[in-house]
Amino acid sequence: AEAKSDLAVVLKSLPKNLTALLGVAECEENLKNYESALEAYKKAMEVKADLSSNVHARKARVELKLKDYSHALESINLASKLDRDRESLYLLKGIILEKRKQVGEAALHYEQAAKAPNFQIAAKALFKLAKMKLREKDYYEAHFNIRRAVEKNSAAHKVKAYKTLIDGIVSLMKGKTKAGVRHLLVLESEVKILKPDIKFIYYLFKAYGHMVKRSFEVMSDS
Repeated sequence: AEAKSDLAVVLKSLPKNLTALLGVAECEENLKNYESALEAYKKAMEVKADLSSNVHARKARVELKLKDYSHALESINLASKLDRDRESLYLLKGIILEKRKQVGEAALHYEQAAKAPNFQIAAKALFKLAKMKLREKDYYEAHFNIRRAVEKNSAAHKVKAYKTLIDGIVSLMKGKTKAGVRHLLVLESEVKILKPDIKFIYYLFKAYGHMVKRSFEVMSDS
């Protein structure tokens, strides 16, 4: 907030100061004032059109937060033209494309980001890919990608929770009912981590696992 106040003083005297405008944009973004951040980025681009890849990427991120996916895609494309080899741009573009329901293209961009030497970027891309495959009911591909994500970043709590879910689903699909139910029960206290549509998958498979387990128990009793 103090930085924002200082920058406002600069802009009062020099309303077209590029450094101050970009500083305000970053401050507003950090404060989650996305409309104000976008306005500052637009003013900065009026002052100088050929800004860096990083600025276009930050503008894309703000537009993504505002759910303006068309302009976010335009901004990330500009960023990518200026810096074709930045894996973080592949990740951001993948997220934007997925929001636009262009899942095939999104998956390709996540795969590119997964090659990043930065483990956090790679793990996030693989995590996004695993969730996408989970939603598509491609559980074996989801399992493959979540395992890759854990290998890249084994400390990420959310990633481990999704791995437990997918491990449970794949165990059930392989007929390993007890193991599958055990995985899903472990996740019970962490279910709030899951996205609403993923929670539906969790409860569906947990119910299925309990039903199969109960059927075996009834047959054993007989």
